[in-house]
Amino acid sequence: MTSHASFPTRVRYHRIRFEMSNRWQKGNRYYVAELRQDLFGAWLVRRTWGSIHSHRGHSITLSADDYEHALKLLHAVEKRRKTRGYTQTA
Repeated sequence: MTSHASFPTRVRYHRIRFEMSNRWQKGNRYYVAELRQDLFGAWLVRRTWGSIHSHRGHSITLSADDYEHALKLLHAVEKRRKTRGYTQTA
């Protein structure tokens, strides 16, 4: 006896892409924090920093448990940048 599974003939993938980005500067130093989702829907916070006059820089990507946790990480970065004398830029 043969059983045929019913599969959709057309599959559509809908993904909501959400991004938030903040940039700070102090002298010739910069710092960027980005909030985004990866292809699987996981929330990520990417921090990038370096010198404006150099092509060198560093970055680290943190995985958050959910959107609220990612926002807390982003706000913690913002608070730390302010206490270290960085000003937010566009």
